[in-house]
Amino acid sequence: MGFHRTGGEEELWSHHWFFSHPGIHRFMSFKDHQAMKAAVHFQDEEESCDNPLNPNRPLPGKIGHLMEIIRERCRSLVHPAMKMAFNEVAYLMAGVSKYKHIMHRKPIHEGLMFWAMGMSQDGEQYLWDFDLDHNDGESHKIFKAVMQLMGMLPDFEYLRLYFDNLFCSVKLFNTIEAKGNYSCGTLQADRGGAAVCCDLKNPKKTPKASNPLQNKGDWRFSRKQGSNLTTYVWLDSGVCLFLSNFH
Repeated sequence: MGFHRTGGEEELWSHHWFFSHPGIHRFMSFKDHQAMKAAVHFQDEEESCDNPLNPNRPLPGKIGHLMEIIRERCRSLVHPAMKMAFNEVAYLMAGVSKYKHIMHRKPIHEGLMFWAMGMSQDGEQYLWDFDLDHNDGESHKIFKAVMQLMGMLPDFEYLRLYFDNLFCSVKLFNTIEAKGNYSCGTLQADRGGAAVCCDLKNPKKTPKASNPLQNKGDWRFSRKQGSNLTTYVWLDSGVCLFLSNFH
């Protein structure tokens, strides 16, 4: 009878002499191995539960039922306000799931990602509703996630919605304004539509001699003609962009 130490699966792709001969890395990359594991992992459709945000995409059984419990608890604690904020929330998960994200340069490197909507009240931060990011490469998924979360709110008008630069886009802000609500948030310079909404040039790509932002604290703003969208740019430790349709 012999003894064989298998170690973690990452070691099978290492250059350690114990694992590298014959070495599965000669036939398959570790990335392909992870993709294959995600592809063969599935949930029993009979155990899935309805997704109130998107009926066409039912939630997996175990996660979905837990989400419903948390969602009902959140809504029992606080009522939605006229100022709501959106953010992404990562939940640490070391197991195998097709919904799992690998997130580099984040405090949580692997786990589930949720789109969250909440508010500040009495000095506390409250979560009001959220949805699971299915990690399926769906196009425009951030835009769709925001609109689905907004669809769960009461039929308010003149809401003020706050976003970070992951969510902000000119298309999103115009759609929200068309529904009678307003929004603001930081903006990525390379996000689609950012260059169209104002006359400000990207300071990173502007020659220093003609760049109006020379010193820390310098700032400018521009409003697109015939629109409420205003773009602000200022120089801090780096270039910061801010988009709003009610400032």
